Amino acid sequence: MAEKWQKKLSVFFRGWGLILLVALLIATSFRSAIADWNDIPSGSMLPTILIGDRVFVNKLAYDLKIPYTTLQIVKWSEPKRGDIVVFYSPEFFIKKIYIDRNKNSDKINAKHTKIIKIAG
Repeated sequence: MAEKWQKKLSVFFRGWGLILLVALLIATSFRSAIADWNDIPSGSMLPTILIGDRVFVNKLAYDLKIPYTTLQIVKWSEPKRGDIVVFYSPEFFIKKIYIDRNKNSDKINAKHTKIIKIAG
């Protein structure tokens, strides 16, 4: 009986295995390089973004990266004042770019991330 099921599974995977593998690769590449979504775990962005909200992340807003890496292929924009950005880390950070009036520049500042300064 087990041999019969093993043969049926083998035939199924030979027929559909490649198609399923390609579909999985396309789906995960899309989330890795083009767009993704994140649930908001904390209230650091209240009242703009509420706890439990799900945000859609456009990963093509500033550059194009090779899927599954942080290697940049082409860059076409920089973050601007008022943009909400997601930082890569063991846990994701979502922050809004604000103005540092003392230094006359915009600053993205989050714990455990590097600070990016934008002339402004």
